[in-house]
This record gives sequence, structure tokens and C-alpha cells, in this order.
Amino acid sequence: MSNQMIAVRVTAVNDVAPKIREFCLAAVDESLPPFSAGSHVMVEMAGENKTYRNAYSLMSDPADTSAYHIAVRLQDESRGGSVFMHTQVKEGDVLKITPPANLFAPHWAAQKHILIAGGVGITPFMSYLPELQRRNADFELHYLYRSNQTGAYRQKLADDLGERFFSYDSDNGQLCVVQQLLSTLTPGTHVYICGPDTLIDAVKNEAAAL
Repeated sequence: MSNQMIAVRVTAVNDVAPKIREFCLAAVDESLPPFSAGSHVMVEMAGENKTYRNAYSLMSDPADTSAYHIAVRLQDESRGGSVFMHTQVKEGDVLKITPPANLFAPHWAAQKHILIAGGVGITPFMSYLPELQRRNADFELHYLYRSNQTGAYRQKLADDLGERFFSYDSDNGQLCVVQQLLSTLTPGTHVYICGPDTLIDAVKNEAAAL
């Protein structure tokens, strides 16, 4: 892995939710490689006594490789990586990342795309959206979050997507009924889920039941 690592400089750090911080990464020496919607990179973080390696989704528009954007949620039971990113990494620092890889690509032949994001699970869909819009694809984004912790980018998403954006803030009693959502889908629709295991399991179980 070390021979493939890319040195990147942190050019901006922004808090985008109470527990989520966004990092902008620019290449130190060469241009950043292209990537496709749904891609991720592994970020290497050299701590004092341990090196952390965490995977983070690329949130940028795939058509723009001038910089990569990632967002990191401060985990309640962190193994160290998210704490390091939140407490140690600052603007101007140099990190190492792997080239982009994609294990979560959209199925472009789908007639409709239903994106279901839970909390920081919004991140891979941020790279989906520009590509879906360029292709004039039929899609909806359903975003479940707790505004006291997560909910990053929700206002921008609401402004950009209009009627294709559905927001559920559980801290304000807004719940998504997964069975109701899935039961309305037509053949040819593909469903994508990113978020906590409880959400992923709920969607998979309801889909299987239907």
C-alpha cells in the first residue's frame, strides 16, 4: 500500500454538524486521480504510538479533481481515527491517502434511484448527486439524522434538490417509515443505503418482506 500512497495537504477544515467535520484535501506534488461516484479513499494518520487507517467517502463532484472533500464523524466509541482527525488534523497538515476505490457505485441502468442516508452516511451520496443531475436521472434522497449530532448539508440539499429531497430529523420527532417508503417503489427502482447498521438492517429486512 505504501508505494501507492498519495501525499495531500489539508487546505480547509470546517465543522458542518455538531459531530461532523469536513476536510478539503489537495495534492502536494501531482494532480489527484479521477474517481467515480461512490468512491472512497483510505486516510493514513500517523499518531504518536499508532498509525490509523480509515476509509472515507469522497464527497466532491467526480468531474472536479482539483481537490477531494471528506467528512468525518466523531464516533462515540472511536478506535482512534475519528478522534485523531477531529483533534489533531488542522489546515496545512500533510496526510497520506490511497488512490480512490469504488465499492458503492450507482447502477446507471436503473429506472429510478432511491438514496437512503443515515447521519454521516450522507457522504457517498454527495458525489452521486452531481452525476445523477448531469444524467437527468430520476432519483430521490431520503436523509435521516439527529440534528443535535449530525444532519450536515441538509439546508444545501433542500435548496438544490427541492421536491427530490426528504428530510427526517429524529430529534424533532420526524421519522422515516421504511416499510411505507419501500412499498411505493416501482419495478426498475434501485435502493442505496449508507448509515448505521440498524438502518441498513431495517431497509434490507423490509425489502425482503416486500
